[in-house]
Amino acid sequence: YNPENQESQRVQETLFHEKQTIIEGCLFGVDINPNSVKICRLRLWIELLKNAYYRTSPLTPLLGEEGNMEELETLPNIDINIKCGNSLISRFSLDADLRVALSKQKYTIEDYRNAVKTYRNAENKEQKREMERLIKEIKDDFENRLQGSDLNKTKLRRLESEVDNLTHKDQQSLFEETKVEENIREKKIIKLNNEIDKLRVEIEDMENRKIYENAFEWRFEFPEVLNDEGVFIGFDVVIGNPPYITYHGRRRVIISNEVINYFKNEYDCAKDTKKDGKFNSAMFFIEKCTLIGNENSISCLITDISFYEDFYNGVKRILVNNTLIIEVVNGLSSFEDVGSGQLILLFKYLPYNKRKIINTNKVRLLINGLDDEFRLVDQKIWDNVDKRYQFYLPEDNYNSIIEKFETNNQTLEFYFPYKLIRTGESIGVQEKGFVIDSMTSEKDIKIYEYLEGSKSVPCKYCEPIPTRWFRFDIPLLNQRNEEYKKEAKKNNRNNPKVLGIGDELTFDNPKILIRQSCDHLCCTYSEKPFVYNRSYYSISIKNSSGNSRLSSNNLLYVLGLLNSKLFTYYAQKTRIIRMEVGKQPQIRLNDLKRLPIKHEKDQSQKEIVTKVQAILTAKKSDPNADTTALEAEIDQMVYQLYNLTPEEIQIIESSSG
Repeated sequence: YNPENQESQRVQETLFHEKQTIIEGCLFGVDINPNSVKICRLRLWIELLKNAYYRTSPLTPLLGEEGNMEELETLPNIDINIKCGNSLISRFSLDADLRVALSKQKYTIEDYRNAVKTYRNAENKEQKREMERLIKEIKDDFENRLQGSDLNKTKLRRLESEVDNLTHKDQQSLFEETKVEENIREKKIIKLNNEIDKLRVEIEDMENRKIYENAFEWRFEFPEVLNDEGVFIGFDVVIGNPPYITYHGRRRVIISNEVINYFKNEYDCAKDTKKDGKFNSAMFFIEKCTLIGNENSISCLITDISFYEDFYNGVKRILVNNTLIIEVVNGLSSFEDVGSGQLILLFKYLPYNKRKIINTNKVRLLINGLDDEFRLVDQKIWDNVDKRYQFYLPEDNYNSIIEKFETNNQTLEFYFPYKLIRTGESIGVQEKGFVIDSMTSEKDIKIYEYLEGSKSVPCKYCEPIPTRWFRFDIPLLNQRNEEYKKEAKKNNRNNPKVLGIGDELTFDNPKILIRQSCDHLCCTYSEKPFVYNRSYYSISIKNSSGNSRLSSNNLLYVLGLLNSKLFTYYAQKTRIIRMEVGKQPQIRLNDLKRLPIKHEKDQSQKEIVTKVQAILTAKKSDPNADTTALEAEIDQMVYQLYNLTPEEIQIIESSSG
C-alpha cells in the first residue's frame, strides 16, 4: 500500500470498507469461552488492520489530487458482533412474542439497530459508553417485558385480581352475605393465596436459576436478524465446529441435573435418548443450527465421528426429515491432538410446507475425505428407524447379500436371552482390591484368572491367555458402590458411579469370548472359569437369570458362524463393527445381539461343529498352528447355509483381502 499513489489508495480504501461491511453486517458469533471470544474479535480487527488506510485532508478530494495524508482510518467497534454466552441455553424461546414488549416500550427495533450501528462507529469513548448503556437498557427492557408476559406471571396477575375481588366483595355487594357464603368465600381466598404463593416461588426460582446465569438470548441479542415487529427471522448461513463433550459414560463431563433436564425438555433430539440419558453436546448444536437459521438458511458443521453412534439417532432423524442434506464428507482427521475422526455436514433447513422435496433429494456423499469422488445417494433411504437413520451408501450386491442374511433368521439375542450376551466386569484396574498381580488364597473370596485387552485373545479360536488374577469380592463391591452413592448425593447428582462385577455363573460356564475392539469378528471359546474386563463380550449357555435356547455343542456352531468371513462382512457393512478414521474399531453390545443366526438341525451344522473342534484342539496344542484351510472350509459351509451365489461369495472374498 502506497498512500501517495492514487490507485493504491483507492484499492486500499475499497478493501477496507468491503471488509468492514462484511464484518459489521454479515458476521456474528457466540462462544462460551471468553478467551475464544477475544481471540475471534482480535482476528477480525487484524483482518481490517491489513487494509487500514490514511485519510486525506478534508480540503483534498477523496481520490483527487495528492494532498496531505492524516492519521489512519479509525477501526470500528466490531466486538459487539462476537458475544460470550452459552448458546445452547436460553430463557426465552425463539418464537416468544416481542410485540407486547414493543408496544409498551419507548424504543423500536429500528432504534435498537441504530444504537448498535452507532456503537460500531462511535466517534469517541463517551459516545461508545452511551451506546453501551442504551443497548443494555433496550435488552433489559425486552427481557423484563418478556418475563412479564410469561404464562405464570399472567396467571399470577389473574389470581391476585380474583383475591382482590373476593376480599372486597362484601363491600361491593348490596346485600349482606350469609355465614355460609362468607365461609365459602374465605376458603376460596385461602386456596387462591396458596396457589399464588406457589406461583411466586416458581417465578422467583425461574428468574434466579443458576442455569440461566450465562444463558444466551438468541431472541433479541442480534437485532440484525429481527424484523420491524421483532419477529426472529434467523441467519442466512450457520457454520461451526461444535465441541464434542459427552455427558455419559466413563469419560463424561459432569453437569447438573438442572442442565440435563433443560436439554431433555427443550431439544427434540433428546427425546430419543431420554431413557438412557446418552447426551453429547454436538447433538444439541446440530439441532440449534436448524432453529436459528431462516427459511432459506444453509448450515455447515464439522462434527465428531461419534455422530454415527446410536445416541445421535434423534438428531439424525431431525436432519433426514427436516432438512435438505446437501453433502456429507466422511473420513476426516484434520485436527492435531484430537484422537477421533470428523465429518462435515452441509444441509439446508426446510420449513414444513417444503419438505416434500426431500423425497427427490440426492446427497453428495464422500467416503474418504474431501479428495474422494462423491457418490449420489437418495436422502429418503436414510429415513429408516430400523437402520437407525444411518447415512450409508447403498450397493446393489450388498443389498442382495444383506437380504439373504437377514431373511427368516432369528437374532443372536433370540437364542441367548436373559443377558447371556453381556460385557465382562466393569470395575477395571483403577479400583484397588479387585485386579491383583499374583495368585492368593482367601477364605470366602473366589480368585479367577483374568483376561484383558487384545493380548488375552490375540486371534480367532486361540486359547485365552490370562494376564493377572481377579478377586470376586462382593462385600468390597457393595462398599465401593455405597461410597459412590453418598458422593453423588453430596454433589447433587442422580447418576452415581456404579461398579459391576459381572455374573459368576457366566464366568464359570462354557462361553464364547468376542473382542470388543477389532476390525473383524475375533472370537474364541473356553470352558475354563475366567473373569474378563470390558474388552470382551461373552455368550454363555447359562447365567443367574436363565438358560439359552441352545446346547453347549451349539455354542461351537455359533462360534464357527461368528468367525466366518460372511459374518465379518455383514458386521462391517451394517456398522456392527464401527470403523472410523482416527478411532479404534468398536462393536456395541446391542448391535452384536442383532446378528442373524440360521439354526437348522442338519448335517452341515454338525460338520461346522466338527471343524471348529478341530481348530480349537490344534490351537490349544500349538497357538501358532496353521488352521486357515479348516477356516476356509467353514467359510464355504456358511456361504451355502445362507444360500449365497458364486458372484456374492466372490464379493465377500474380495472384500476380506
